Order: sequence, then C-alpha cells, then structure tokens
Amino acid sequence: MALGSKATGTTRKRGGRLPSRFFGAVAGIWLLTASHPSVAQERFVRISGLSDVNFGLISNFGIDAVRRQDLCVFSGRPNLGYNVRASGTGNGGAFTLLNGVSTMPYEVQWAPTPGQTSGLDMTANVVRTGLVSQAAQQTCSNGPVTTATLIVLIRAATLQSAATGAYSGTLTLIVAPE
Repeated sequence: MALGSKATGTTRKRGGRLPSRFFGAVAGIWLLTASHPSVAQERFVRISGLSDVNFGLISNFGIDAVRRQDLCVFSGRPNLGYNVRASGTGNGGAFTLLNGVSTMPYEVQWAPTPGQTSGLDMTANVVRTGLVSQAAQQTCSNGPVTTATLIVLIRAATLQSAATGAYSGTLTLIVAPE
C-alpha cells in the first residue's frame, strides 16, 4: 500500500494503493480420488480460488479499507471438518504490512460460508477450529462453487496514522482436516 502524505501549508493530503502481491497461501494437497474416502484421503484438505488482495488507491481515510474473496475449501474427512491458521510477515507472524522501517497492522477474518461481509477474527498463528466445508468435490466444480470467505481489512484509524510509502506483506493460510 502506498500512502502519500504531504504537508502543504495547513492542508495535509493523502492517497495510496497496495501492490498487487499482498498474500500467498499454503494448503494441503489432495493426492487420491475415490468414491469413498480412505484413511489416507481423510488427512487432506484443499483450498482453491485464492487471489492477491489489492487495495488499490486508498483516498478515503475515514472508513475501513476492506477486501473480501470467496474461495473453496474441501475436506476429505467424512464430517467435512477443517481448521485454518493464518500468519503474516510481522514479528511472530503478526498481520503487518511493511514499508522499509514503517509497519501497518491489518486484520484477517474467516467465514466458513461464502458471500460474507464479516467473519471470525483470526489471531496470528492461532488455529481456528470447528469449521465445516459444504464442498461436495475437491475443486468445487460440482456442488457449491465457493464455501468460505476471506476478509482482509485495514482500520480507518490505522490508515489515518500511517506513514507515507508503499506497504506490502504476505499472508499465509494453512488449512488442515479436522
């Protein structure tokens, strides 16, 4: 995210955008296919449909900057259960964007259903358990196309106090069967 801040007399102007590479993801890999999951298959989950989170030009610092994306999470478990853990590039995996020496925190939420505007608050490196996928097939090509919502947000108060510059970071998501 590039935030511009320039003092001009008594007026302060700001504007900015995030670079297109905001996060990546790590997920389990589906290795086997069968009509009835075997014990080996039950250990795997798959997450698909992730894309870069790009905030573009941010010029309104009076509201939270929010980006959402629906994705597919498939669990090979009979109960379709899974969990998710998120970590960022900050100290201890904190959700932090970096700009040289300046940092900017952001928040991550997860909703186990698609199309949500808010979700469960994620804490860096803490596993969110008890999630259930509605995916009938590992690539969500048969049945629901998306099963969960990832929400990334930067609070207005954070934007208002941010130092000038381009910010970037990596968000890693790890899903596991449950």
